[in-house]
Amino acid sequence: MRHIFIINPVAGNKPQKENFYSEILDICRKSDIDPLVFISEYPGYEKEMTEKICTLFSNEFLRFYSVGGSGTLVNIISGIKDFTRTEVACYPTGLSNDILKSYGDTAGEFKSLENLINGRVDYLDVIDVNGYKTLNFTNIGLGNSCFNDSLLFKLMGSLRAALNYGVGIFWDILRNKCYHYNIMIDGKNYSGKYAIFTCFNGVCMGSSIMPLKDPRPNDGVLNCLMVHKMSGFAQLRTLADFKKSRLDRCSEKITLVKGTNIAVSRRDRKKIVINCDGECVRTANALIRLTGEKLKFVVPQTAKLLEPTDLDPYTDE
Repeated sequence: MRHIFIINPVAGNKPQKENFYSEILDICRKSDIDPLVFISEYPGYEKEMTEKICTLFSNEFLRFYSVGGSGTLVNIISGIKDFTRTEVACYPTGLSNDILKSYGDTAGEFKSLENLINGRVDYLDVIDVNGYKTLNFTNIGLGNSCFNDSLLFKLMGSLRAALNYGVGIFWDILRNKCYHYNIMIDGKNYSGKYAIFTCFNGVCMGSSIMPLKDPRPNDGVLNCLMVHKMSGFAQLRTLADFKKSRLDRCSEKITLVKGTNIAVSRRDRKKIVINCDGECVRTANALIRLTGEKLKFVVPQTAKLLEPTDLDPYTDE
């Protein structure tokens, strides 16, 4: 097996690419591993490098280590050509690594490279968004404008993660408009005016927003949450309820549906921006689906996915 490390040097609040590089070489030497280590040079580098490596070593089994945040992980997964020959590990150094929240109290174990090198594999569902692949969530309405405002993004990078995302969400709410969306979920029509549309595969979005308790990244279904048209102030109150999983306080303002194939577009035919675990996709016609493939996700030996809850808040299935 080849071990490939891809480092995003600008992920997190305090980039430490030299430290990561030295740490990787040190630990791999102790484990008798000869690694390939790459440092991202520009946006999209991780995806391009993953594609090149998959082509160059097409007959070998590969393990990629994502050293960065959620966006770094998304780019690496999007570059994989053959999921049967590839494993991916997440070494969290970014502002947020939301997929790890699905591992509850054992998420901290991912912060050890030794744990990952000696880890086992969980098989996770893969979301495809118009050819872009992700693991945890897709969102329309939040986490879009702040990541595309270079000045604000630079300012956010100097803040700690919780405050960082708080600033980003507040900024998005100020700029977020409600639109009429044409939405089909597994062939059923849910079109209407919405402020936010999110598909959860994991339990967390934006570092701390966890409205639903039952999404699991290996259960073969997406958990769709639609927030109806409302004012910016009402959106802030609704998100406050989401952070505390108090859906009972906003049940009349939301629609919850489970599905595997979702089509979304705006009635005015203008492009929408879809946040895929921190990476943005722009399109007039969004196709969000579970691919049916399983990603071999490397986890520490003792890491454990959260157990599904008996509570099912869904209005339709």
